[in-house]
Amino acid sequence: GATVSFKLDGVTNPGAKTTGTYSVVTADSASLVFQEATAISSVVIVSTTLASAAVAPDSVSAGVLGPATVSFVSAVRLPMGSIVTVTFPSDFSVAATAISSASGIGSTSTVAMASSSAVAVTIAGSAVVAGATVSFKLDGVTNPGAKTTGTYSVVTADSASLVFQEATAISSITGTCSGVDITPGSINDAVLTPQLAHPGIVSRVDVSFTASAALAQDSLLSIHLPIADYDTAVLALSVVVSAPPDAVATASWDSVNTAILILITSPKTIPQDASVKFEVTALEMPPSVRVASTAATIESWNVKGLRLDEASVLTLSAITAVRNLPCTWVTGTPHPGITSSVLVTFRTNGVIPVGGKIALTIPTSDFYAENAPSVVFKYPSTTTATSSTWDSAAGILEIVIGNQPIPSYTAGIQVQIATLDTPPSVRAASRLPATLTTMDPLGIEVDGPSPLQLDAVTAGLILGSRLWTSVKPVAGVTSDQTIAFSISGKVDPGGQFEFTLPDTQWSMAASGTATFISPDLGAVGSFVWDEPTRMMAVALTGAVGIAAYTGVTLTIQDVLNPPKEMGINSAFLTTRDADGGIIDGPGALSVMTISRGELGGALSWTSATTTSASMVSDQLISFTLSGALPGGSIIQIVLPSGGWRVADSNSVTASFSLPASGVSVNSVVWTAADNELRIVTVGSLSGGTDVELVVRDMINPFSKAIASTCTITTMLADLGVVAESSGVVVNAITSSTLPTEGEWLSDIPTPGVLSTQMITFQTGGELEPGASVCVTMADVWTFLAIEQETDVTIVITDVRSPESVRPERVLDLRIQSHLGGDVNVGSVRTNAINSIQVLLLDGLSEATPVSISFTGVYNPSEVLPAGTASSQTFAPDGGVIDESNSVTTGAITSAVTGIVNANDHLVAVVGVSKLFAFEGFSLQQTDVVKFVDASTTSDSNCGPSTTGQSDVGGISVKYLSANQDLSLKFTQSSPDGQPFLVCYKFGTNPFKLYSAFGITVKEIASMTCDVGLSNVAVADFVKTWSFEGNGIAVGDQIRWIDLDVVESAASFSTPPDCLDTSTLAKLVAPVSGAPLTAPEDDYTRAVQSGAHVSFAFSAESSGKTFCLCYKFGDEPYIIYPSMKVQINHLRAIEATTTGSNSVAVVDASKTFVLFGDGVFLNDRLYFVEVGSVASC
Repeated sequence: GATVSFKLDGVTNPGAKTTGTYSVVTADSASLVFQEATAISSVVIVSTTLASAAVAPDSVSAGVLGPATVSFVSAVRLPMGSIVTVTFPSDFSVAATAISSASGIGSTSTVAMASSSAVAVTIAGSAVVAGATVSFKLDGVTNPGAKTTGTYSVVTADSASLVFQEATAISSITGTCSGVDITPGSINDAVLTPQLAHPGIVSRVDVSFTASAALAQDSLLSIHLPIADYDTAVLALSVVVSAPPDAVATASWDSVNTAILILITSPKTIPQDASVKFEVTALEMPPSVRVASTAATIESWNVKGLRLDEASVLTLSAITAVRNLPCTWVTGTPHPGITSSVLVTFRTNGVIPVGGKIALTIPTSDFYAENAPSVVFKYPSTTTATSSTWDSAAGILEIVIGNQPIPSYTAGIQVQIATLDTPPSVRAASRLPATLTTMDPLGIEVDGPSPLQLDAVTAGLILGSRLWTSVKPVAGVTSDQTIAFSISGKVDPGGQFEFTLPDTQWSMAASGTATFISPDLGAVGSFVWDEPTRMMAVALTGAVGIAAYTGVTLTIQDVLNPPKEMGINSAFLTTRDADGGIIDGPGALSVMTISRGELGGALSWTSATTTSASMVSDQLISFTLSGALPGGSIIQIVLPSGGWRVADSNSVTASFSLPASGVSVNSVVWTAADNELRIVTVGSLSGGTDVELVVRDMINPFSKAIASTCTITTMLADLGVVAESSGVVVNAITSSTLPTEGEWLSDIPTPGVLSTQMITFQTGGELEPGASVCVTMADVWTFLAIEQETDVTIVITDVRSPESVRPERVLDLRIQSHLGGDVNVGSVRTNAINSIQVLLLDGLSEATPVSISFTGVYNPSEVLPAGTASSQTFAPDGGVIDESNSVTTGAITSAVTGIVNANDHLVAVVGVSKLFAFEGFSLQQTDVVKFVDASTTSDSNCGPSTTGQSDVGGISVKYLSANQDLSLKFTQSSPDGQPFLVCYKFGTNPFKLYSAFGITVKEIASMTCDVGLSNVAVADFVKTWSFEGNGIAVGDQIRWIDLDVVESAASFSTPPDCLDTSTLAKLVAPVSGAPLTAPEDDYTRAVQSGAHVSFAFSAESSGKTFCLCYKFGDEPYIIYPSMKVQINHLRAIEATTTGSNSVAVVDASKTFVLFGDGVFLNDRLYFVEVGSVASC
């Protein structure tokens, strides 16, 4: 009857449930039952709350894939096989596969997904003891987007899933399994890299980064770019995901926010930490250069619109200017010190916007402008410049674009700059620093700086009369010199005029003053004379320069003329700036004739011992020198005829009585045939010296003679004449009375009887064989009769010819008898009278030998034999003094009468060899030919040089071949209407200018067109092409040859043929339908007025590049490989989606692909109604 109560230890409750019934049985020790109670009612086992339960992702960054840490304190023992279930809020994406960092729980416990958001961990290895603190990490947990999440739950249960303890839906305020705040992550390595990172162009951009959060399908990325820097270049952006390779996305442009929007469309998630690269096509790059910056951001959202990444820094790659673009500077007249236009040609890489700038930087000592020069765009011709500014200190010309932008990739842009001052002296090509830079309106670079290829500035020409004239042009005297010429380039103060004189012994002081007569600057020239180099350098001092194209006349005082007479020689003038750089020249100056001087003083030859005829006498010669005579000079005396001779021709002696010392006679030679006495001196004689020479033992003339004249010539040792006087008075020769009277004895002194007469007398002077003894008798002389039909020549002396020119005339002839009656009448023909009159300013003594040199007299225009002229001298009152009809005129033996060549007469083409055959008289192999410009009017301006380059044409001096022809290949063309004139040198003669034989040299320099680029044509589209150059004429012909053929021929030395139509571009027939007329055909067009020609290329020529074949008149075609045209053609438009290629539906997007030749990114097209317009 006792009430029994006790507790049993070691009883472990099951999981939460209603248990089964219990039973209590009492029995003896043999287990025999005393009492029992069965089906004792069950009890309800309830779960308890887990203590300290907590679940937290290791990272609270949005979208991050990582572990979550689970911890709790288990109040009950959890045997092996028990299950811990962790349930995450539905925001998470869970794909756990294992636990890690296990504490209080076996690390080998397994993991399985109980549902999409619940993870079941089955305890293995060892049981969890009661009261143990359990902690472990679950992998594969992906955070949601940024938000506060829902709550977690942790449940422990037995293997049958009966709950032991749990913590579920605990308030986020009071529980430890509360939701967490998921914050946006950030992308730390995002970079935007343009494929072409240059301003003002269209480029694909690559966006690359490491995904900080997984990017599932329909995730969105927004890439914000700086406002006004980037813009879409196409209506619809496209994107290619190049990493990871199996991802797909679409792109669009948010113009409001300047952002690229990229939507992930592939079902496969881009995992966290994956390398991502998007290739987006296509954006317009910033208008000017940019440094690398962090001014852009990138952010992302998941499909639910929850932010994954906050706005993170996106590094923008630097936008750099393209340099080394082709830029050329071509000077209109490339000579120093003048004003010239300049044509700058360049290509853009990036667009130059309206208000953008073109900056040309040149060396500060180069081109110059006082004010901003005017600027005109030659191409594109529709572009205008609003302004230009010139910074002289920096050498920068800045041009502002006006009405329209210049597109990117535009080739052949040409800007003409007017009125720039060229450099002060010559400059080499491609000199530095010279650059071209394009900029946006703020002055930030777009392209460049690119090297600007400056052309060479070559020396200008010395122009004008180009004469060096001695005021007193007499050999060996001191005289002022006048130098006249014109300069091309200006000479500023400090500049120099360098004169190199011919090797004819000019001499002057080591330094002195030059006076500028024109322009009237006065004595502002300071000269220095360097005798070894024969150079006189005149420095322009003062503060005033000499402008370009100015005629200059200057004088140099007290210059010693050459010591002997000289014909025209050439000096050379070079002008230089203050730094020594060449401005003009060297150009030839004609150094005018230096004449022989006239001796002065007594000018007498006196028979000192006796004047009696044929007597031996010393002779005294007296005169005053004009020019100086150095030692070894010659004094030549030519006596009149009449019998002057020497006593002993082998021993002729002479001596100086004046001057008394310092000079002597080296030798004396008498030449009887020429009546010439030649005396060679020892010692120097100064100009103006009085001279007396005594020649010993000469014999006076044979007979009595009145006073006459002889000629004394002073010469240098090389026979160069210093001075001459032909009026040296020779004293009269007297006939002395015989010392005794002679006798005349007749053998028969009877009147009228023939008898021998004996005459005896003593002679005075020497008598030579053939001498006569004359006895004057008072007898009558009679004339002989003239028989009939006898040829009669009557010499009439002292008859003066007419005072002026007369043609041939017929005169009446009357013959009368000795009685006065007429015998015959007839006529005689007089010769024509041609005359040159010379008016003497000084008198001439009688019997003076005279030599007259005429300048400016042209030889006859045809070859002629030697002839005869006459001469007369007249007194001031018109009376005749002397005359001669036996003046011999020299033969004219040499002449160029014509030049013969194939094709167009006297025409050549630059770069093409052509044979020119010369016709004429006395043409010889190695005769010299060179060329001068059309302004040349004087033979002397041909210059003396027979080597080097011709003045024009870029061609060397040529030598006539054995066939009397020349092969000429010019490298420069002649200006229109100004052919290159021929200078011809016969053997050792000076050059002769043949202005009638000018060779026109033709060339195509450039081509342009009326629309679009000159190097691009569209098949079947008519464009008008214009050609610039020299020699272009209406009727010239053009063709177009395949550039590949030309370049292949250049490689294999096979000349391409513009006559082979298989290599030519075919042209479209005229739109008018009119038939073509010769020479035009399917491949040929004729040049029209204004050097224009309009045509279209046929579609069958598209896809190729052709270069120009040009035919000047009847000349062969010449190929210009640099003038080329690419033929483009749109062949087809095809839809990329289903449907017809020729049908579109309103408001329905449809993509088409364009097929053809030359189709390229940024080409434009639009549609017009069929038949609505004649042209786009």
